[in-house]
Amino acid sequence: MQTADVEFTVVCTNVMGTIVFLNDTVPGYREGLNVYQTFTCPRTDSAWTSASLRMNCNVGGDQPFNHYYCIPSAERTNLVEFCYDRASMKTEKGKIWASNDRGDLGLIDSSGNTIRSTKTCSTYSGHFAIETVNNEEHIYWVHNENKLVKRDDKKEHGTASWEPISILISDENTCNFFFVGKAMGDDAKVTKYDKDWNKVCDIHKHRENRANRNFFQYPAYLAKNINGDLCVSDNNQCIIVVKDNKLRFKYPGIGKDGFTPYGICTDSLKQIIIVDSSSRGIHIINEEGKFLGMIKLAENLREPRGLCVDKKGNCFVGTYGSILMYQYLSEGKLTTTVITASVK
Repeated sequence: MQTADVEFTVVCTNVMGTIVFLNDTVPGYREGLNVYQTFTCPRTDSAWTSASLRMNCNVGGDQPFNHYYCIPSAERTNLVEFCYDRASMKTEKGKIWASNDRGDLGLIDSSGNTIRSTKTCSTYSGHFAIETVNNEEHIYWVHNENKLVKRDDKKEHGTASWEPISILISDENTCNFFFVGKAMGDDAKVTKYDKDWNKVCDIHKHRENRANRNFFQYPAYLAKNINGDLCVSDNNQCIIVVKDNKLRFKYPGIGKDGFTPYGICTDSLKQIIIVDSSSRGIHIINEEGKFLGMIKLAENLREPRGLCVDKKGNCFVGTYGSILMYQYLSEGKLTTTVITASVK
């Protein structure tokens, strides 16, 4: 992947770790995939390698097929292990998925080396693809021009006359749901789909001052908070929508520099983190929309866009040509990196 003069969108992911032993096959999975129930998963690299060898899975190397997996079952009632017999882009601890505006997607380590890469689609007019890696290690992206949501195994889902601009995969009550931000002319909405891509609902309009008004102008980035709120980085505003399709609040930013939000994510404290291009800062607000603090970014950074956080209190910001890490939490409290005073 080229690292010069490209725009990054970042998705953070981690791998389960943990001990396993062979049991009877679990019914209900597709033909050819032998799945076994287990009590624990490997916790160390050596244990993971041992489990891979015991199951006759591939270990390391460049071969993308037949890697060892240990994950919750579909019902989330127990753990299962298996050798995944299809091509996969295994998510590895301590590494980041990043994409640029040329449609390149790669898994990058802390030294900036590209471990794996694939081609999604080129974008246009500043509309860049948002990739999400779900529990089954599939990668989805939006193809604006062709009005499609595409998957790495060539499956496609059309969005009719709506242009898809963002995508999110969320686990709700042990079921995966897809949220797709869409635009058509001056209209915009977020559509929720079930795991089989049947439409559940449109998050589109709400009552305001006795009139029906759109929730969104351009829902470019999506995130789901652990309290169930859908967080949307919109055109010049950040909007929060609860499950029952009601507006909770709008966060318009602070200070005199304006507000142009891009990447958005949430953490284990229900805090909402937003990267703002106008102020060149990372805004941190609570689940009620109250400003908590900001991390100021260097003035020479070009167009900060992508954003994600890890479980250690670090946030990662994708800009043209680089991915930067900032620590914003320590033992559950904001660090001195974060400016908590009002920005005038």
